[in-house]
Amino acid sequence: MASATILAVAYLAAYRKPLDFTFGYACAVVFLALAATASGEHTREMLRKPYVIVGHMYSNAIRATPVTVGQERMSEVERFNRDGYLTHSIWIRDSSPQPQPEARASKPAASNKTGGSAHTAVSEAVMERGELMYRGQCAACHTLNGYRGLRRLMRGRDRQAIRSILTMLHDPPEDSPYRAFMPPLVGTEEEINALVLYLDSVLRKDRSETQAGAKVAAQH
Repeated sequence: MASATILAVAYLAAYRKPLDFTFGYACAVVFLALAATASGEHTREMLRKPYVIVGHMYSNAIRATPVTVGQERMSEVERFNRDGYLTHSIWIRDSSPQPQPEARASKPAASNKTGGSAHTAVSEAVMERGELMYRGQCAACHTLNGYRGLRRLMRGRDRQAIRSILTMLHDPPEDSPYRAFMPPLVGTEEEINALVLYLDSVLRKDRSETQAGAKVAAQH
């Protein structure tokens, strides 16, 4: 409708009566053009979900159709769930140090050069992998603060609630409404746990800032 209106205005005003086509008319045409583009993009965005190529590739660039891996044929969803997302994604590469459970169990936490403990270093590595999971699988549709911002959508949820949501997205039931517009969350249990911890840290920081602001306001 907006596109037809733009064409009508351009023909009847700009083409037929160019001397009467004022600056105000020009601004109106620009506004209509932007509105038409925005509405069209929003409609396209919603219609294609959870795919970017219907039936073939999800909106987070994970292929839904089977591909040949060695001598096996499987979808990337199956492969990433079995072997890990961060180690096989063509978009994201995990360069963070991998934790060594055996070493942590047999040795006490030692101080590193910055004065922190080995546990702190491992936690930072886990957070880095969680952020990579967010960038690789969530950021195609969600920002942290802007469009479909996760801070707003997940406000008030604790770590267990975040884990429940991500677990459901990893293996959604057949009747889940999320299947209609969200791709499956893929990865190993450790990778999904890293994403849980990363999102929880983002929301926990918000809660801490809110509480600090409330204390300052109460003092005044």
